[in-house]
Amino acid sequence: MAAEQLSSFCSQLSINEGEQSKVVLTKEWLEEDDEGAPVFFFIGKLFSKRRANLEGMRTALFNAWSLDSGLGIKEVADKVYLFNFEEEPDRDRVLVNQPWHFNKNLLALKDYDGVEKPEMLSLIPALFG
Repeated sequence: MAAEQLSSFCSQLSINEGEQSKVVLTKEWLEEDDEGAPVFFFIGKLFSKRRANLEGMRTALFNAWSLDSGLGIKEVADKVYLFNFEEEPDRDRVLVNQPWHFNKNLLALKDYDGVEKPEMLSLIPALFG
């Protein structure tokens, strides 16, 4: 994430004494890739009884989505995954062409700005058409 974006996010924050909720941003969520290029995110929830194998999911979705660049996936809550892309057009194309599934289970996706706690986002199942 570019320094200007992080600065913009921080400038919008305010602290009230009565607030109890904490937002924790971990460095790894907001990291840039090795070359310093920004990483583009979205959050996905897998509607499944079991957790997915991350490497199997990454390989299958990379191929299904016909990505031009890298894809990273990490589990941030129970069956909630943070997806990061090196290229914004790849991320945008995946979001526009929803719904998706993995191992016959719905994968609901939502754009993610890197600020909210991923497990607090509302991910509502989509209808297959």
